[in-house]
Amino acid sequence: MVHSFADDTQLYIQTKVQDVTQTKQNVVAAIADVSRWSASHRLKLNPDKTEVIWLGTRQRQVQPGN
Repeated sequence: MVHSFADDTQLYIQTKVQDVTQTKQNVVAAIADVSRWSASHRLKLNPDKTEVIWLGTRQRQVQPGN
């Protein structure tokens, strides 16, 4: 899910622990898409202000079987 405002874009993704690698690739691709779209509209993302917040309980972040 993507929310865009005048000076703020937020991307939310829910994933399972076993899908983390694919989810990371999807996030990188989404950021690249937003960057390309921004550039095509004479806008620029500021990588110095880009943040990633990974949320989850300790129990939910543990790979099953570990």
